[in-house]
Amino acid sequence: MPLPPDPERQGDDGDDANGCGAGAMRMMLRAVMDTAKTNETIRTGRAQELWASILGHLKPEAAYFSPHDGCRACVIVFDMQDSTTLPVLVEPFFQEFGARVEIAPCMDRDDLMKGLAQVAGGH
Repeated sequence: MPLPPDPERQGDDGDDANGCGAGAMRMMLRAVMDTAKTNETIRTGRAQELWASILGHLKPEAAYFSPHDGCRACVIVFDMQDSTTLPVLVEPFFQEFGARVEIAPCMDRDDLMKGLAQVAGGH
């Protein structure tokens, strides 16, 4: 299930100081994929097409792939422009890979230091 183009995603022109687009939130998606379903996706030759579509749509800051609990897994850090895009982002993981998916806001080091400075300044 290829992802549709996202008109909200534009180049780096709207980036804020943290590298996220204006109004965007840095998110971390963790997916642990069902082995049998993912094996079938690989056997049919769809895996490369799906990953190209997923990563092309997300334009991740980082994407890592590794085994986790004996299954294929990934961690992808990307900017989410609008929470209404969540179903479009995660459905390929459910439908094509039978994945368990977690998604949460995350910070890089600069974000953490900025947040801690705000906390310290508020006390």
